[in-house]
Amino acid sequence: MRGAPPDYQEAIDYLYRFVEHTGHARWAGYEGAPRRVRAFLALLGNPETVFRSILVAGTKGKGSTAALLEAALRASGYRVGLYTSPHLHSFRERIQVQRRLIPREEFVRRVGVLRPLVEAWVADHPQSDWPTTFELATVMAAAYFADQGVEVAVVEVGRGGRYDATNALPHEVALMASVSLDHVDILGGTLEAIAREKAGVVPEGGVLVSGEQAPEVLQVLEEEVQGRRAVWWRARAEGLEVRDYRQGNPPIQQEEPYPVDPASVHLALGGAFQAANLRLALGGVAALRALGWRLPEAAVVQGLEGATWPGRFEVVHRSPLALVDGAHNADSARRLVEALAEAHPGQPVVWVVGFSSGKDVAGVLAALRAGGDVLVATRSHHPRALPAEEVAEAAKEQGFPHVVETRDVEAAWQAASQLAAGEALVCFTGSLFVVAEARELFGLAAEVD
Repeated sequence: MRGAPPDYQEAIDYLYRFVEHTGHARWAGYEGAPRRVRAFLALLGNPETVFRSILVAGTKGKGSTAALLEAALRASGYRVGLYTSPHLHSFRERIQVQRRLIPREEFVRRVGVLRPLVEAWVADHPQSDWPTTFELATVMAAAYFADQGVEVAVVEVGRGGRYDATNALPHEVALMASVSLDHVDILGGTLEAIAREKAGVVPEGGVLVSGEQAPEVLQVLEEEVQGRRAVWWRARAEGLEVRDYRQGNPPIQQEEPYPVDPASVHLALGGAFQAANLRLALGGVAALRALGWRLPEAAVVQGLEGATWPGRFEVVHRSPLALVDGAHNADSARRLVEALAEAHPGQPVVWVVGFSSGKDVAGVLAALRAGGDVLVATRSHHPRALPAEEVAEAAKEQGFPHVVETRDVEAAWQAASQLAAGEALVCFTGSLFVVAEARELFGLAAEVD
C-alpha cells in the first residue's frame, strides 16, 4: 500500500484511476454510489452530519442555480461550501468554501487520507463495486467542508439523482432545475424516466423547489413529492405555488410572492435563460426562509447580483466578439440560440463546435442551425472528444451550408475570427471541454491541471 501522494499531480492522477471504469457502464455500478459514499463517510467519522446540504439537480441550469443560491447564502452571512462538477480548468474548482478553491496542499493531504481506505476497499470488493472519481471527490468535499466550519453546502448533483453519489448527503431541501433529455443510455430514453431518476433527491418529509418543467416532468415530480410527504415549491413566472403533502393528499395549497421581485435583480450572469435559474434560486430562498433561515432581502439581492459562473454565456473576446457557452444537449442549444438572438439581434453567428462522444450531436446541431449558417468543427484534447471530421460531417447533414474542419480549438479560433470578418460574433459551444480550452486560449484560466 502506497502512502500519501507527494504532489498535486499524483493526487489528481490517483483520483482519475477511478473514472467510470468498465464495471460502472450501467446501473449495476451506479446503484451502489450512495451506499459506497456513505461507507467512506462513516470511515471518516461522518463529516456530512456537521453541516447542512442543499442539493441542486436537473439537466440544465443546475450549475448557474447552485452559484446563485450559494451567493445569496454567503451574502446573508452563512459560511458556505460549494460542490460542483465537472470543472473547467482545475479539479479544485469542484470543492470551494466561500468561493475559494480548496488549496493544493489540502487537496493532496485529503487524497492521502482517503487512499488507504480506497485501496482496502478495492482489495475486498469486485470492480463493479469500486468507487468512482466522482464518488471519491464527494467524500473529500464533505470532509473538507466539515473541517472548514461550513454551515451549509450547496451541492450540484452529478448525473441523475436517485443513485447519484451526492444523494448520500443528508438534506432537507432539494432544487430541481429544468429536466430534459441527456445521458439517455443511463437515465432512460424518455423525459418521464429521466425525471423519475432525478426526483430521487426529493427528501422524505422535506422540500422540493422546482423550476420550469415539461408537463410530463411535473407529473413525475408531484408523484414523488406526494409519496414522500414533502412540500413542493414551484417557481413560475407569475410567482411561487406551494403544495404541502406532509399531511397527505390532497395537499395544503397556497400562492406566495417571490422574496425579491426577479425583475429587479440585475444579474452579472449573461443569457436570457438565466431568468428561469434566478426564479428557481429565489424559490429556494423562499423555501429556506419558511424553514427559519435568515436571508435578508438586501443581502440576497447583493449576493445574486454578484454571482459568477464561468463558461455559461460568457464573453471571452471583444473584437471580434466571442462567447463561450457549455450547451451540450438540444434543449440547451435552442436556449442558447434564443439568448444570442435577444442579446445581439440581427448579428450573424459563427459557431465553433466540438462534442464529447455519446452526446446528441444531431439534435444540438439542428438547434444551432436555426441560429447561423457557418460552423467551424473542432475537437478538444479530451480523450472522449469526437473527431472534428465527424462533427463536420454531422453539420453538413443538418444543413449547414458553410462548414470548416479544424484540428483543435486554437485553429478553430483562427478560422472563426477570419470568417467573422468584423461583423459576426463567434460562439464556442457543444462541450465544456471546448469551452475550457477556449477560455484558456484567451488567458482566462488562472490555473490548469
